[in-house]
Amino acid sequence: MLLFNDTLGMNVSKTTSSSAGDQFDLPLSHGASIVAINFLLSITGTFGNFLIIFAILTTPQLRQRPSNFLLLSLAVTDLLVTTVAQPLLASNVFLKTRGNPCARGVDMAFMMSATFSAGCSINHLAVISIDRALATVKPLEHHNILKHWYKVMLSVCWGSVAIAVIVYFSVKFTKAENIAARTLSILTAVYITIDFLIMIGSYAIIIYRIKFPKIQPKIRSSSSTAHERAMEKRVSGTIAILIFLFAVTWFPYTGYRISNPDTSAHCSFDLTLLWIRTLFLANSSMNFIVYSSRIRQFRTAYLRIITRMLQPFRNIAGKCFSASSEQQNTTQITVVPSSINTTSLSNEMQEMSEIKSNVKQHSN
Repeated sequence: MLLFNDTLGMNVSKTTSSSAGDQFDLPLSHGASIVAINFLLSITGTFGNFLIIFAILTTPQLRQRPSNFLLLSLAVTDLLVTTVAQPLLASNVFLKTRGNPCARGVDMAFMMSATFSAGCSINHLAVISIDRALATVKPLEHHNILKHWYKVMLSVCWGSVAIAVIVYFSVKFTKAENIAARTLSILTAVYITIDFLIMIGSYAIIIYRIKFPKIQPKIRSSSSTAHERAMEKRVSGTIAILIFLFAVTWFPYTGYRISNPDTSAHCSFDLTLLWIRTLFLANSSMNFIVYSSRIRQFRTAYLRIITRMLQPFRNIAGKCFSASSEQQNTTQITVVPSSINTTSLSNEMQEMSEIKSNVKQHSN
């Protein structure tokens, strides 16, 4: 168990909570676990989010649906989490277990990347929920509506979080630390509450329309449209699972910020906060698993992409196998004549001995 002195050159000492946390015990077992989990989730999530991106971009059936561009943008935000935020969190915790009380550069980079990318991920889930509700309420007009509005929706997802991040860091660099911590708590509570209310409202509409569908003869007369409707329901169920995972992974962090509004988020040694951060960042590593298990088109695209990725290794393995086979055949060809020569020589020697014995008999 390592004992660390929180000797930051920041204004952390101004807060009442940090004065009690100037020294903090960070168990080595917890630190090693957090580092290992974050690196493992980072590798898995990066691979999975790349699969989602390439699946949509290289599959015409997926690329033709404007809704999938929302999923594509969500995968990009999750990729920022898995390639930047999670490795930075693991590195930060690793440095603490090595006796470094706070690596300010690493901690600041983590806060910027995690706040921006994770906030964008939440906004995307809210916008995707609106898309699913729109597909349920207006199935015939849904494609055209989203085709004209999905760029605006994506701009809101990215732009609103960028503004919030700028506001927070402006307060942090110009005001006291406790004011910056309170600002972060307020922004976190406001964003998560608004997005979650949008999700709940959208799925309330979806459930209502599924339970009490309107009679639409035109839709029922077309088998292809009926298939599309079934696909829309399945996609809606998939997004519902994603929202459930979001609630499980994000609500602990929201509760922590609300219950500790004045606690600084920078260079924190709070073991509870470190595990909560690991939990909400893990959400970005799970989405591709849900897509794979629920949507057949994504599974097919994943298999095609993985097959292409493994093709060079298969070619190398095939060349190595063929080379070893040719070497074995060459060895067998060179051995056979030698065995034949040995046999013929033995036969000739036997004949010579017989001739010599006959000559001796005649001489006698």
